[in-house]
Amino acid sequence: MKKIFIILFVCLFSTTIVGCNNSPKITFNSNGGTKVSSITQEYNTQVTKPTDPTKKGYIFGGWYKDSDLTREYTFTTMPRKKITLYAKWLSSEGLSYTSLENNTCAVSSFGSYPYIYIPKDFNGCLVTKIDTYRVSFFLKSIDVDVDNPIFSSIDGVLFNKDQTKIIVYPIGKTEKTYSIPNSVKIVGDSAFLLAESLKSISIPNSVTTIEDEAFRLTSLTSLSIPASVTTIGDSAFIHINSLKSINVDVDNPVFSSDKGVLFNKNQATIIFYPEGKSETTYTIPDSVTTIGDSAFLGAKSLKSITIPKSVIKLGSMAFKGASSLTTVIFEKGSQLTTIGDSAFLEAKSLTTITIPNSVITIGDSVFSGATSLTTIKIPNSVTTIGELAFSGAINLETVTFEEGSHLISIGVGTFHKATSLKSVTIPDGVIEIGDWAFKEATSLTYITIPDSVTKIGYWAFKEATSLTNITIPDGLIEIDYGAFEGAKSLVNVTIPASVTTIERNPFVGTSSLESIKVDDDNPEYCSKDGILFSKNQAIIIKYPERKNESIYIIPDSVLTIGPNAFSGVKMLREIIIPKSVTIIDSSAFKDATSLTKITIPNSVTTIGDNAFFRATSLTTVTFEEGSHLTTIGEGAFYGASSLESIFITAPTPPSIINFGVTNKYVKIYVPSDYVNDYRKSWSQYFDSIFPIDN
Repeated sequence: MKKIFIILFVCLFSTTIVGCNNSPKITFNSNGGTKVSSITQEYNTQVTKPTDPTKKGYIFGGWYKDSDLTREYTFTTMPRKKITLYAKWLSSEGLSYTSLENNTCAVSSFGSYPYIYIPKDFNGCLVTKIDTYRVSFFLKSIDVDVDNPIFSSIDGVLFNKDQTKIIVYPIGKTEKTYSIPNSVKIVGDSAFLLAESLKSISIPNSVTTIEDEAFRLTSLTSLSIPASVTTIGDSAFIHINSLKSINVDVDNPVFSSDKGVLFNKNQATIIFYPEGKSETTYTIPDSVTTIGDSAFLGAKSLKSITIPKSVIKLGSMAFKGASSLTTVIFEKGSQLTTIGDSAFLEAKSLTTITIPNSVITIGDSVFSGATSLTTIKIPNSVTTIGELAFSGAINLETVTFEEGSHLISIGVGTFHKATSLKSVTIPDGVIEIGDWAFKEATSLTYITIPDSVTKIGYWAFKEATSLTNITIPDGLIEIDYGAFEGAKSLVNVTIPASVTTIERNPFVGTSSLESIKVDDDNPEYCSKDGILFSKNQAIIIKYPERKNESIYIIPDSVLTIGPNAFSGVKMLREIIIPKSVTIIDSSAFKDATSLTKITIPNSVTTIGDNAFFRATSLTTVTFEEGSHLTTIGEGAFYGASSLESIFITAPTPPSIINFGVTNKYVKIYVPSDYVNDYRKSWSQYFDSIFPIDN
């Protein structure tokens, strides 16, 4: 037993001596970079990572266990045995450049590399600008050549040369905290955009300016703004759904905070309510006169807001995306005059709101996408409702305009896709119904338009599919392009004497329309048998799609069959075209699905694009002998799936691009003396062209 103990003691003693004289060692192969001294210390002791080596024209990419650079090494404690580590270097490979003036250039793309090196120059062109900061979520580090005169970097973060402005914090960096260096005065536009790993950022007292969208889409939970900051750009803190508070140093001369909410110094303007605040109700202080742009943007927990009577202006996008907001309370005696663009855009839980009678302007898209809004009353103080104001408010059933309204116009797309809206009485004094104002208001059955309205805009009632009747006021001057297109329940229309302009396709797709009447005193238009013509009947404008006739003879006065004149007509099997007609305009017989044959008189010189598009019963088209036809428009017969034969007598092949014959068995008959001419000119139909005498 004693012998065993002595042997064990000697073995342990020997091991200790060996360990002391042969401590583990880490050596570094810099692969052409600056030398890094080896580390020798006892096994399992904490190892401090050495300063990164440098190599001109390259960025250091880490230490690896193998010379093939496949196994990255992490510094923790000293290994048991001696090891050699190998440096990985990355070039500016993957960058794209754009030439600028004075032999300078800009980095226009970073590619998808995780480590980026910005050189001093590229092919002798000095790099002075960076156009694209981020192209990939994998970007972890940006390094800059020390000789670059414009940019620099610290720990993979991009700065200007003197490091007074932080330009880009790479998206792919994994650190959870970051301290902005004390040299920095400006946090640049979108400097931390999408840095989702960041939960905390320390802003030093040197910073004076935070530019637009500086911290957008980070994961910050709170932010402290020092006394030095005097400028904060637009949307600097938007889309940070984890942000619960913003706290401002009490000595700051421009900004202040209250309960984690950002204000200007005297709290006359509320600037930003953090999206991550958990409160469900909030009362804006009585000192506030302006609710700033995007002030409550994305405040998803907020259900109720009380706005004091002191508030005069509600800024753009103020409550955009406040998806839980159900109640907006304006204090009695409100002085509010302006509701800014998109103020309640996508406030999807808002069911009702009482607009104060002090409001003059309702901006663009104010309630667009407010899908729970069911009723709205517009006070008589309002003079302007902006574009798309209630667009996509799909449950809006009732809109009431207060008596004595001062409203001037219904803006572009105001009630676009307000699919539950059943009836509207437009107040007297409104001059214009804007483009696509009631487009796709599919439940709208009745609308009252006052005599003050002079224009119905482009697509104003397009696809208002439940609208059965409309009284066009006596003061109306213009019906714009496609005003009632697709209003498929509309039965009758009467056009007053005042209308002097009807743009193309006003009644296309009105599949229930039986009659169009025009006042006899109208100087520009007339009707005959319920069909719309120009005053002298030289142009046939629209044949009602539901008119119950199987044969129609176009009057001899007609020179032009207008665009979409017979489109969608389902009853007509035959149309007789007089020799007076010279032009068949685009889509003239589009979707005339019962038309079986047609003879084109020799007077016709032009057939427009898609003239017989989807005339699915059409079997024969005959061009009279002596035809003067010069042009057949693109797709003229596209979708005429029953077409079997076309007879053309013009000696010179008319100009075509592709008139769209889709039936491969169709035969095109031409004068026998000109077959070769036609086959040459119409080579795509070579095998379908035959002489007439066959």
